[in-house]
Amino acid sequence: SAMIARASRRVGVKKFIQFSTVHIYCSPLAGEITESSVPNNFHPYATSNLAGEFAVSTEYASQELSNRLNVLRISNVIAAPVADGINCWSLAANDFCRQVVQNKGQLSIQSAPNTSRDFVSFDHLMRVINHCIRKGNKNRILNVSSGTTMTLKELSSLVKSRAKAILNIDVSVEGPSLESFSKKG
Repeated sequence: SAMIARASRRVGVKKFIQFSTVHIYCSPLAGEITESSVPNNFHPYATSNLAGEFAVSTEYASQELSNRLNVLRISNVIAAPVADGINCWSLAANDFCRQVVQNKGQLSIQSAPNTSRDFVSFDHLMRVINHCIRKGNKNRILNVSSGTTMTLKELSSLVKSRAKAILNIDVSVEGPSLESFSKKG
């Protein structure tokens, strides 16, 4: 991160947007979290993202350059893979959709169904990036989230309804402590 930021600064890049994660704050995410919340997650994924933020922020620390940097701490983005061979199938939404198609309407939730996550669409993320490029952001750090949570059970129900509406597939959902959903619903 630091080397890329240093190179971009040297060649006069007008806007540097760094992707990070809201998961730097805590695990599991709980309560109200703002950009001023203190990061308190010591998982290697969280600490490596925070270290990257620090390295880039150091390169853009001067008053003259600070308006060129935005750090986006992103929640769970739902998006289709951008290319064949991308391994995104461990992500809940992608896995659910893959299962429906590959397993002819069978979907199995592998985690606790009442696990809550904050999901954002790829389109929402693109609008935030566009805003940062065009208008900037008065805050260097910006959390990108929906502000609401959805359980994995609710997400599976959404995938189920979309599979019926778009693909005409009746989906049966199963998982730990979860009875099979009716194929008629």
